[in-house]
Amino acid sequence: MTDDNSGGWLSSDDAFTDFGEKVRRGYDPETVDLLTLRIEYNDGFVAYLNGGEIARRNAPADPLWNATATASRALPQSTVPESISLTPPAGLLRAGANVLAIHGLNVNAGDQTFRIFPEIILATSAGSAMHQIETPTPGAPNCGVFHVSNV
Repeated sequence: MTDDNSGGWLSSDDAFTDFGEKVRRGYDPETVDLLTLRIEYNDGFVAYLNGGEIARRNAPADPLWNATATASRALPQSTVPESISLTPPAGLLRAGANVLAIHGLNVNAGDQTFRIFPEIILATSAGSAMHQIETPTPGAPNCGVFHVSNV
């Protein structure tokens, strides 16, 4: 990042994760039961999935290309992923490839602590494999490392 802008864009179809592995193929949207945006950021962002806004933090109402974050975020806090539920996912995903775009925002152009690490976590009801989670997550979605065995 240079001193002439306070934000940046990230767009990728490689941010999708299913049971801890990168998704290389599209999913049938009807089989997705759980959809979560997990993101580390400093200082703010607006997230879009397939062109529609899905989440924002510390962002102005109308984030232009040169927008700044509306608040700063401490660096230690910025390295802890925030999970934002996008469930129910009806209408968010489409069959085939999906694209996540992030408009990252810094509090000012001179701030050198810009950070954006997004990931979309999804769980599906499709398939005939049994999954066993490695680490229990009581009270939270099961989005850890899974061991898979065929039925």
